[in-house]
Amino acid sequence: MKKVTRIHKSNVNFRSAKTLKVRAQRKRSIVKKLPFLKGRSQKSFEKTADSFMGTANKLFGAIYLSVVALPLSAVIGKIISTSGNTVSPTVEDIKVFFNVYGLFLLTIYVIAIVWAWSFRKTALNLYDSIES
Repeated sequence: MKKVTRIHKSNVNFRSAKTLKVRAQRKRSIVKKLPFLKGRSQKSFEKTADSFMGTANKLFGAIYLSVVALPLSAVIGKIISTSGNTVSPTVEDIKVFFNVYGLFLLTIYVIAIVWAWSFRKTALNLYDSIES
């Protein structure tokens, strides 16, 4: 027969010394990166993390809109346009545009993606440092 052991109430919220040490190290590294959080409460850590996550989401949304939605809407607008005086860009015009501005646009997109990932990583690190 198996012996059933009961967990005492005082041991329910027990955290090992190693876990607490790792959590303290994580918090110190976050405060080094974000010095305005020094001496702040857990609530302010959470609000800052929410703000960083919102910023990352807005950046990813802007990237999505500029890469997918705006060109698609321009193409659909040209297709359903009834006005005869609009000039559609030719394939050669598009090739020239990307030859001239392609590297610049790619650089802008890469910088925006890295920046958004950085905000998201910082937000997730802040969420991890918050004690439940």
